[in-house]
Amino acid sequence: MNPFPPRTLGRTGVQIPFIWRPIGERAVGNEAWCAVETGAELLARRGDNVLIDQLAELWRTSCDLLVIQGIVSSDIKVGWPMHRLQQLRDRGLCKWFAIEVDAPLEAEWIAANAPVHAIVAPFRAADMAIRFRAFDAAQNSGVAIVSRASTIDELRLHLATPQIAATITRLDTTVDPMPDDEVDRLWQEYCRTHPEPEKLRSGHPPDYGV
Repeated sequence: MNPFPPRTLGRTGVQIPFIWRPIGERAVGNEAWCAVETGAELLARRGDNVLIDQLAELWRTSCDLLVIQGIVSSDIKVGWPMHRLQQLRDRGLCKWFAIEVDAPLEAEWIAANAPVHAIVAPFRAADMAIRFRAFDAAQNSGVAIVSRASTIDELRLHLATPQIAATITRLDTTVDPMPDDEVDRLWQEYCRTHPEPEKLRSGHPPDYGV
């Protein structure tokens, strides 16, 4: 029995592995499935070569998921990053794309407003903010949520959280999901010291103000 059964990549309906481990420089996945992590330089003119070179190092000509780091919601609102990602997809360099964020309001806005297939966002005991509203925004838009786990407890938390579609980790272990009562306790403790963020202005990214 698979200790980490696959979950679904949002509205794509595609089953993906739950655990993504490093398989090369800035790439995670396994022999059959690959996500490439790259920066905003990919979105520049001739940036295709950045991705092509990364894929060549993996002996691949395409990846399943392209994870873009280093851009924010105000960049996305302009429109060109999504147009650029669609061009890469049309060229057959990736099947789907995701954006990695650090802030919960960024996660919420991108999940609700950007035509991405996934977001990569923090979710751990010390930072559970995406549970306030980003979980619902992602579910309503059919956007998958991926997170990173650097400890056993973070991995157990992700396993116990159905909204987390996959986990990026270097951990090589088999663990059980965190019990529901422990997850609830962590959430209550987090809420006592971290108030829910103010709601965004309708349709506007976070740096426009709340």
